[in-house]
Amino acid sequence: VKVVVDYFNELLRAPYWSESGHIETGILDQFPDALETHELNPTIDLRNFMLMGIFWPRLQELTGVQLAPETQSELVTCPDRIELTKLDVMSMKVRVKHLDLVNTAEAELLSIMTKESIKRNNIE
Repeated sequence: VKVVVDYFNELLRAPYWSESGHIETGILDQFPDALETHELNPTIDLRNFMLMGIFWPRLQELTGVQLAPETQSELVTCPDRIELTKLDVMSMKVRVKHLDLVNTAEAELLSIMTKESIKRNNIE
């Protein structure tokens, strides 16, 4: 629980969103045209441009962490004034990132088998 609380608290701190450039770099790496010129200013806090009512529920869904309802409300209304504690975490469940590796490998194998079968049938 401590690791989760520390991670969420890191997301709440202003340096993550502005002066250190953590978030800008990540956004620009994946979406080069996503930020406007004024949003690239290191003194700008990108949290001011976000819909926290969408961000925090989505983060909980992606991480498998369920925060207390009152904590969720505070995160939406005043995220810059809250520091999470262990008591804010109601539950945690295992969340495995699904990479579709098995499905892709199976599809490629079936494709190879089909091509080989077609070759065999055409040759024989």
